[in-house]
Order: sequence, then structure tokens, then C-alpha cells
Amino acid sequence: MICNIFLLGIFSCYLSKKNAVPMNLSVLVEGIKSQTNQGAKQYFTILLIKKTLFIVNLVAMQGLMGVQSLITACLSGVFSCYFYIIKPFKNNFENIKIIITEMLIVLNLLIFSLYEILKQNQDKEQAERLGWINICGFTLILLTTLSIDIYQQFLQYKELVISKVSICLRISRMKTQQSRILFF
Repeated sequence: MICNIFLLGIFSCYLSKKNAVPMNLSVLVEGIKSQTNQGAKQYFTILLIKKTLFIVNLVAMQGLMGVQSLITACLSGVFSCYFYIIKPFKNNFENIKIIITEMLIVLNLLIFSLYEILKQNQDKEQAERLGWINICGFTLILLTTLSIDIYQQFLQYKELVISKVSICLRISRMKTQQSRILFF
């Protein structure tokens, strides 16, 4: 914990003093939209803060699953608001993917909190239904991020595939035309 706070302080001070990230540290901010924008430069610091608070939440609230879920939902909600406002990545699909993922996590964690309340009230049937809804919610998160990644990859390689296929079709058309000329 102390190490995380120390690293947060170092990263935050270092990045706030610099106008641009030096080349030897550029791998840390690869894909970040504007290395001069403080909000975008601080993305990794904010991510480290989120992860640290998540771990503190898990350790401090071990016996209170519903409270853990609510606090984690709040963390994810604040993080998604940061992404909505700052949009730190150059690739807008990555920004959208993280916003959608964080909002689905918030929704799923709220459902899990309801599940914990119903489980404590001995309403097993309703808790079981919410448990299945929770499982479907996490599956939806995985499918959503996977579909965004597949769509992004499709757009990236669409032109390349189309050009390769058209080159292959032209070659095969030319061969069939040449073979017809030879036989006639």
C-alpha cells in the first residue's frame, strides 16, 4: 500500500512537470491521445488509484459482500465518468469499450448487491434468479468487449483483405482469359 502511494506520488509529480512524455517512457503512454493533456497523461496514475482502492475495498470489507459490491460499483462509475470526460485513448473504440465495460460492471455489481440482500433474507428462489442474471451480466460484458474488438479488427484489416482478394481475382481472371485465347 505504501509502495503504491509512493509510486502514485512519483508518477503524478513527474508527469505534471513535463509537457510531453520522453521517448524512453513513451511505451507507458502508447495509445494515449494527447501527451500534453494532463487528464490523458494521468490515465495510468488514475488506473493505479482505482486498482489500489479496489484492493483496499476487498481487504477492508471482507465479510460484507454487498458493501464491497456497492463500493466497487462506485469506483467503476467514477472511472467510467473519467473516461467519458477525458477520452484518453487515440482509438475511440477503446474509449467506448472501457466506458461500456465499466457501466456494465456497475449494473452487474448493483444486481449482485441485491442478490446478497435477498440471500440474507432467506429468499432462495429470488436470489437464485438474480444469481443467473448476474452470470448473464458478466457474460454480456465479455461478449460486448469481444464484439467491439472483433469489429475494430475487421475495420482495420478490411481494406487489406479486399485488396488481396481483388488481386487474386484479377490474376485468376487473367489466367482464364489467356487460356481461352490459347485454346481458340
